[in-house]
Amino acid sequence: TGLGAMVQECRARGDPVRMWCSPMLRCLQTAAPAARELSLPITVHGEMWEYGCAGLDHVGSTWGQMCAEMAGFEMDRIEFNGDRWRYDGASGKEQVPEVKARAHRLVDWVRGEVSEGVAERGLAILVAHQTLLDLVLQLLICGSDKDWRYGAPLFKLKNADSVVVEVTRPPGEFELQFEADRVVATPALCQEEADGHASGMDARTLFRSWAHCVHAVSYTHLTLPTKRIVEI
Repeated sequence: TGLGAMVQECRARGDPVRMWCSPMLRCLQTAAPAARELSLPITVHGEMWEYGCAGLDHVGSTWGQMCAEMAGFEMDRIEFNGDRWRYDGASGKEQVPEVKARAHRLVDWVRGEVSEGVAERGLAILVAHQTLLDLVLQLLICGSDKDWRYGAPLFKLKNADSVVVEVTRPPGEFELQFEADRVVATPALCQEEADGHASGMDARTLFRSWAHCVHAVSYTHLTLPTKRIVEI
């Protein structure tokens, strides 16, 4: 698959490859074939569950249940509340302001720990869910969550779909141009609205600490070719 080729390219260069996954069992089941085929350990991120799938009324599966589901895999975990998924809110079911706050934390984590973990040319594989990934991608690419609406994704990930975000850090200012299924960075700062997307965005803020790839995969199977929708 496209993902396998990317992993092979990174390994041939001696660059790191890491996989993080949602704590939801269906997502771990999705990650399992790829992790097995690519000989990758899985780090389960306790905040990478789908929008609305946790709250005070549902605290998610336990770490023991995850390990039992993934018996035989090398697994680690981050951002858990004890033995359960991390939910910091006060609602029976996660609300919109809460998922936006969670997505902002995930973006900060990607820009920080993930970026550092895969270094300049490595590959980070995030296995998660349509609605959450759409929100995270809007924050990463558009720089804002103001246009995010549940049920109306900007980045329409299907089951088994994937997004490759390849980012370099060119000198000076540049803009994002939206062309069909690609986003292209060119010199100068974004001044005009492109295809209905955000305008006037300071793209330098978005790419300030980036020089790596992020591969985000929605849940179910990992058998479709990689669709490059973001390319610098």
